[in-house]
Amino acid sequence: MKTVKICDHGECGGECYRCRLDCMEADLRKLFDAVAEMRHAQKEFFRLHSRPAFKNAKRAEQVVDRILEEMTSRKLF
Repeated sequence: MKTVKICDHGECGGECYRCRLDCMEADLRKLFDAVAEMRHAQKEFFRLHSRPAFKNAKRAEQVVDRILEEMTSRKLF
């Protein structure tokens, strides 16, 4: 059976399971906030149908796409 390494608050430099899970939690929070902002921008666009609202919604979508790309390209464990 393989031993699982767990440190106390970052002593491992981000290599143990606790630190990786903390990092994953932060990434998910970042994604959640970005998706909430994107949905708000999309609703504003559909409410206003203006060019600035469209650009804001596209920018918010690009942020979400970038976060998803970062999350899927990284090795978790």
